[in-house]
Amino acid sequence: LHLEVADAHDPYFLFSLDVGEGDFHELRREHALLVDFAAFPAHFVDLLRRCEIEDAPAPAGESSFCCCLERPWRDAAKFAVVEANRFKQVEHLGLRVEAGDDAAIKLYLAGRLAQALLEGSRARGAHGDASGRLEEATARNDELEAAGRALEERLRRHEADHGASRAEAEAAARERLAKEVGALQAQHAD
Repeated sequence: LHLEVADAHDPYFLFSLDVGEGDFHELRREHALLVDFAAFPAHFVDLLRRCEIEDAPAPAGESSFCCCLERPWRDAAKFAVVEANRFKQVEHLGLRVEAGDDAAIKLYLAGRLAQALLEGSRARGAHGDASGRLEEATARNDELEAAGRALEERLRRHEADHGASRAEAEAAARERLAKEVGALQAQHAD
């Protein structure tokens, strides 16, 4: 297990710890841990995640978790995971972390720089993909709008043609009706 405690606002603040299998046995005895070396990292990460979740106040009667960094020594500190309830605080794990020297800080910063460059590269790739999809969607939208305008124009012409032929049909029907009425009146008048 490799642990780094750093501050995003202070690039020179670095404490770290490596826990190997030999170190773990001492840690297990010291803290009365119930997990073996293989399961320890997953359980430790689970505790850290509970600390992240616990940023909000815990509901009444429930425990909350937090991480603490105590600096009782010049070149080292104690990183502790603490569970607190209304009765007391219980330290689940306290690890002595060493302050980073120049070489460790340079290595840490180089790693963070590499990570930032990789994330930037991925973001540029994602941006390029999104831009391509946006261009395709814009072109498709333009096609659909043009097709919609063409359909609207066809509908207007159809309505105009239909309206004109309807008016002609009505006029012809009125004219026939007038002739028939005239013929009927002429027959009646005789």
